[in-house]
Amino acid sequence: MSWLAVRDMEPDAIHRHLGLLSSREFDSDPKHPFMGRLLPSGWYLVVANCCDAPIMLDDKLSSMSVNTRVVAASIEEHVMFCSATCWLNGKQEWRVEHKGESGVTHLQVFGAPPDDLETLRQGALARQLCHDDDLGVDYVFDVPLELAKRVVGFRHDESAPGPELEYFEILKVPERAQKPRKKPRKKERWKLW
Repeated sequence: MSWLAVRDMEPDAIHRHLGLLSSREFDSDPKHPFMGRLLPSGWYLVVANCCDAPIMLDDKLSSMSVNTRVVAASIEEHVMFCSATCWLNGKQEWRVEHKGESGVTHLQVFGAPPDDLETLRQGALARQLCHDDDLGVDYVFDVPLELAKRVVGFRHDESAPGPELEYFEILKVPERAQKPRKKPRKKERWKLW
């Protein structure tokens, strides 16, 4: 999955910028391609049910952040990949990325992330050393996600208190923006002459 959070921007303006429409329908099941809600922290959150959603492209994050701050995260747990990034005034301020295939201690950092990063990294590395004999344990995976949570107040695998925060608004892709379905090609009959 992936998500982005925007500060100081109206939800309808965020939807328009991302090419989404408000449905005024709500659900707690993340099966929908796009969903959104206002967080208690004041950030507006848009969640996509895939890691590489088009809303996560750098040009989209850059243009959305022209007059505000945007924080985004991408998560692909089956390969232990996650990243978190922050954009402001059209420029990427920082990006923190973990690729499990590069090792459980892998953490790539770009830009100037919040000071909390070093505390989170050291804590994850210490836990990793203590549990290195346990197969499948990857504590550094959580570092980008925890960093984004400290900024925005959201983490995809934690539920917020209160039943009203379990529900997201279903966001729709306008029909004109959906890719047209290709008609199957008519099979040619083989000619023997």
